[in-house]
Amino acid sequence: MSRYKITVKDYFSSAEREFKTCQVLEEYLPEDFAQADVLLHLRRAIEMMLKALWVVNGIRPDPHISDTCFLADTKVLKDPLPDELTEEICNAIDSWAEIEYEPRIHFDKEEYETAKRIYAGLKETAAEYIKNGEGNNPIIVVDKDDDETYHIPDDIKALITEEFGKEFTGQLFTVFGKDADDITSAWFEQIGMYCEGTRGWCTALEKAADIIGCRELFEYYKALPWYDSDEFDGQLYTIIKGYHLFD
Repeated sequence: MSRYKITVKDYFSSAEREFKTCQVLEEYLPEDFAQADVLLHLRRAIEMMLKALWVVNGIRPDPHISDTCFLADTKVLKDPLPDELTEEICNAIDSWAEIEYEPRIHFDKEEYETAKRIYAGLKETAAEYIKNGEGNNPIIVVDKDDDETYHIPDDIKALITEEFGKEFTGQLFTVFGKDADDITSAWFEQIGMYCEGTRGWCTALEKAADIIGCRELFEYYKALPWYDSDEFDGQLYTIIKGYHLFD
């Protein structure tokens, strides 16, 4: 097992390096500024700056996640991003993921300038947090051995009752815009496959915990590092599925 520290400034600096690389390429490719290899660095700059905002809340983002839409559309941010900004990131930035490695892919100047404006806004927000001393406490990262498997503690697991399961799934259906007639075991399986850890999942979890009166469950979940919260989500889904609420 190894340990190391990471701070919001680490992600901030990484983002700035990516953005400066983008600017250099833009200078040397004046006619091809929106080429795929330039966009790669601009997109990564936005990704790193979003991760800096995660660290402000004391949460280390999964280093393997590059989905900017997911990183922006989440409840873990201290101050959730405006809906219109999140939509811009999802529409204008995340769509590049599938083609950013293709040569000679071009985008128009408006799209490119939109991406740079998004980065500037995220940088300003992160810089203000750093200036105010928020998120400057290092996160201790523990690289665990493969045989160190996370399990929900018994006292927390005891809070995941059938009553909680009903409320949580009800909140999920509300958050994701489903009617009562759509509530089936098959749909819940889709939720478990594709929606764990999303903003909607976290919103439903928090609302259910507050309604049932077990706020400590959500507070425990919110404090988990990303790798344990992933395991928590899967085990939570399994527990609720075991109640056979939709059979």
